[in-house]
Amino acid sequence: MAWHAYDSGQDCERVLVLPRQQPADDGELERWLQQARRIARVVHPHLAPVLEVGAQERWPYVAHDTAHAATFAARPPAAGGEAPADRAGSCVPVAVAITLASLSRSRPARRASWRRCV
Repeated sequence: MAWHAYDSGQDCERVLVLPRQQPADDGELERWLQQARRIARVVHPHLAPVLEVGAQERWPYVAHDTAHAATFAARPPAAGGEAPADRAGSCVPVAVAITLASLSRSRPARRASWRRCV
C-alpha cells in the first residue's frame, strides 16, 4: 500500500509504501527489509528514489520524496500523446530491474535464469 504522509522531522511530505499485512515474525520482517534495501538500489528514471527503508512498531516501510512521485494519470503525455498501452509498456523495464535487484547475490543460477527470460 502507498500512503501520502507528512514527515514532521523533515517538515515535508513523503510517500510511504507498506505491506498490506504486518510481518508475522522477526524473520519475516527482516526478509522484507532486506528485499526492500536491495530494490532501493535500483536507479531508473521512472522510479522515485528511496529515501529510507525502516520499520516502526514492526511495520516495515519504504519512504520516497513526493517530488518524484506521480501516477500515470498525473504524468504529462509525451509529445503527440501517449496511449495507455504505451504507458503500461514502460513498466516492463522497471519491473525487470526490480526483479533482478530483488534476487539475492547468493543465488547466481536463479539470476541467470531471469536474464535468459528477458
